[in-house]
Amino acid sequence: MRVAAFSDTHGNLLALDAILADIDRHGPFDHLLMAGDLVAGGPRPAETLARIRGLRCPVVLGNTDFYLFADDTSLKAAGLKNSEQKMNAWAAERIGDDGVDYLKSLPLSYHLTGPDGGIRMFHANPVDLEAHISPDEDEASLRRRLARVHEPVVVFGHLHIAYQ
Repeated sequence: MRVAAFSDTHGNLLALDAILADIDRHGPFDHLLMAGDLVAGGPRPAETLARIRGLRCPVVLGNTDFYLFADDTSLKAAGLKNSEQKMNAWAAERIGDDGVDYLKSLPLSYHLTGPDGGIRMFHANPVDLEAHISPDEDEASLRRRLARVHEPVVVFGHLHIAYQ
């Protein structure tokens, strides 16, 4: 089974198109997965969302996706600056109610059935959208963080760096 995964497009349509072209060059793939943070932060949130939705691939909720519809208490708990809240409001306005409803519908994790137990995809970690898995995380900490994950392979984003 060949899987291509990407995340953290943040409304950057140009970057998303480059990612998809690279995936096409290295394909074919059996599955395409998107690990969250679709639209907030970039100049083309509506177009980026439309392109991702058009892929018809599994997508999970990212922290910046959540901020587009979160209540004030959640936003304060996340410690967002006023400028970040304005950026999120701008992105939400661009994608409209249908786009925000789509983000609200995204799951926190996704299981892809496959050989030897499949793949688990989430944004930052299996239980929350913020606390990332660090490339230098010690094995004991990683085992605790992934205790509820039974799949042998995980796919996640959030850090904006690739590592295995």
